[in-house]
Amino acid sequence: NIGSMIRRNIAKIMNRAFLTKVLLCLPLLLIMVTAQANSDNTNKLNIALAANFLPAFKEIRALFEAQSGIRLIASSGSTGQLYHQIRFGAPHDIFLSADQHTSQRLIKEGLAVPASYFIYAQGRLVLWSTDTSLPLDEGELFNTYDKNKRIALANPKIAPYGKAAEELMENINADKQWQNNLIMGQNISQTYQFIASGNVDLGFISLAQLRHIQIQNKIQNKIQNKIQKQKQNQAQSNDNYWLVPKSLHQPIKQTAVLLANSHNKLQAKQFLDFLKTPDALTIMQRFGYEH
Repeated sequence: NIGSMIRRNIAKIMNRAFLTKVLLCLPLLLIMVTAQANSDNTNKLNIALAANFLPAFKEIRALFEAQSGIRLIASSGSTGQLYHQIRFGAPHDIFLSADQHTSQRLIKEGLAVPASYFIYAQGRLVLWSTDTSLPLDEGELFNTYDKNKRIALANPKIAPYGKAAEELMENINADKQWQNNLIMGQNISQTYQFIASGNVDLGFISLAQLRHIQIQNKIQNKIQNKIQKQKQNQAQSNDNYWLVPKSLHQPIKQTAVLLANSHNKLQAKQFLDFLKTPDALTIMQRFGYEH
């Protein structure tokens, strides 16, 4: 009858519509399945690294990429900022922290692989100024309070080098006297920019950053011999610094961990192993890191 004929036709149309939807969705499903299946075969790693380590990392990356064919993509910032990125699901494979506590915290929270944890370097803190007239040796500047002098440091709450600077000032009883003169950077790179631009008189950076400046000046001097004297003067201003004794703050032990959500664990392990090689350690030592 007519009613049953109509019902059969409607059923056919619905089946065709359903089949059409399946066929349209199938390529997307295949892409998703293939991406998941191939996730461990990628030639790319996302590295979250503390800002102080970036100059040394760039040289290490060039060697590693040439030897392995694995591409390293860096995201740098303060250790605290990177920690929050990881907690909120940022797709990093490896975390290179500027302290021990943050990596250990990620392990406790199930966000990092315990067995992968190791100390890859120990950093040194430097008080630096581009003003050669400032008496920085042995912290002499802190002996006399100057309300017109501003001091930059990375935010101690999220940056281990800032924490070390805060401990130093407490240990030499300069924290209360100079507290209104402190300018906070969100990480050690921003702190460096405050000082290099002249917006502050002096500040605390990592020895690695200072070594990077000196290395770049030497390269520029070789390339531009005609302005050798000008470059020498620039290098001299970068050499006005005090290498803070390690006894005046807690050790800055920088740690590495493989992140639990990484889909590239084999490649990540390759890079973590590479950080322990003589080639990588030589680069770190040239930037002032200790082991």
